[in-house]
Amino acid sequence: MLALLVAPLFSVTVSAEELAPNDTCQQYTKSVQLSPSIPFLNFNLVGTLCYRGQLADQVVQVLIHGAGYNSYYWDFPQDPNTYSYVKDAIAKGYATFNVDRIGSGQSGKPDGFLVNVDNSAFTLHQLVGSLRDGSLTGHAFTTVAGVGHSFGSLIAVAQATQFQNDYDAIVLTGFLHNLGTGAGQAPQFAIPTQFDPQLASYPANYFSLVPGARAILFYNTAFADPAIIARDEQERDAIALGLLLDIGRHFSPESLAITKPVFIILGEQDFIYCGNGIDCTDHAAVAAHESAFFSPAAQLEVQVVPNLGHDLVLHENGGKQSTKDVLQWIKKTL
Repeated sequence: MLALLVAPLFSVTVSAEELAPNDTCQQYTKSVQLSPSIPFLNFNLVGTLCYRGQLADQVVQVLIHGAGYNSYYWDFPQDPNTYSYVKDAIAKGYATFNVDRIGSGQSGKPDGFLVNVDNSAFTLHQLVGSLRDGSLTGHAFTTVAGVGHSFGSLIAVAQATQFQNDYDAIVLTGFLHNLGTGAGQAPQFAIPTQFDPQLASYPANYFSLVPGARAILFYNTAFADPAIIARDEQERDAIALGLLLDIGRHFSPESLAITKPVFIILGEQDFIYCGNGIDCTDHAAVAAHESAFFSPAAQLEVQVVPNLGHDLVLHENGGKQSTKDVLQWIKKTL
C-alpha cells in the first residue's frame, strides 16, 4: 500500500555560484510505509529534485547515500564546483532526486533497530513509484537510474532484487560483495548518538563515529583535502543499528536476481571493502569476484579507480573523474 503523498514544501535556496540561471532545485516530502508487514507505521522521506532547463525526457537519478551520511554526500556544501555530484549530473542533462534515506537527515527517524536494509529498500520503492507516476513532483519520469553509495549501494541491490521494475539501471559506488579491513575496525569508532551532542536528539539504536574516524575509514588522505574531511565531520549523520545488523547481506547472492544493467565503481584504496582476500590493486580480480554475484542479464561492468578511498566523490584528485565515468556509463546504458 502506498502511503499518503504530501505536496512539495518549499524551494531550496541556493547561491548563484551553486546553480546556473536555468537550474531548478525543489524539495519534496513523501509519506511512506516503513514496512510491508506494519501497515500503519508511516514516516516522511525528504529529498530534493534538481534539473536544468525542462524536465521533458530527462532521466532521473535517485541518489542513495551511505551510513553515517545524508543527502549532503551527493551535493557537498563546500566547493560544490569540485565536490557536488548533483551539480555535475544536472550540467550533463540529468535530473537528480537526492533523498535523505529513512533514519537520516530531514527524513523520519524510527527506532534505529527498524531501519534495516529491507525496510530502507521498501521506502525507496514507494518513492520511485511516485516519481514514475508523477504524483510527487507533477512530472512522470519514464526512465529512472538508482545510484547508491556504500550501504546505499547495498540497499539499492535489495531494492533492485525485490522490485525489479524500479530502476532501469543501477550504479553501485563504494561497494563490493566483501567487507575489508576498515569494516572490521569500524565498530571501535562507533558511539551511541546520545554521546554525540550534534546527534543526541536521535531516538534509540543509532550510532555516531568519533572525531577522526571518517578520515581513517572513508579517505585516502594523500588524495583528499583536509578541509573537506573537516566539513564532512561537521555534516555527519547517524548510523542505524538495523543496518549494522544486516551487514552480512554484503555476501548475499540475492543480486543474481537483478535483470537491469549494473555498474560498480570503487576506489583502489577503499578501506571499507578492500582487503580480507580482495586485493583492489588487482582490478581484474575485483571484477572476477563481483561477476559471481550477478547474472548475464545485469551486463555487469566493474571499475576500480586508482588512489581513491571509500568516499569517491569527496576526493580531490580523481573524484571528479569518477563522477564523469558514472555519468558516461549512464549515458551509454540508458
